[in-house]
Amino acid sequence: MLQCYPDTTNTNGVGRLDVSKAYDMLKQIIDEQYIKLDEPMRKHTSFRIGGPADILSLTAL
Repeated sequence: MLQCYPDTTNTNGVGRLDVSKAYDMLKQIIDEQYIKLDEPMRKHTSFRIGGPADILSLTAL
């Protein structure tokens, strides 16, 4: 089971996922071609809006 923990070094009290660590863990279970970093969500929404996702995993077509 893949488990990701927030970065506890963040001083504003909000945990943030360590993207590089999560990416490395995802590569163990998903082919790298289906993992996108900083992917604009506007490419994946019907209204073509949305900022970048830290990590997006796609399914095979």
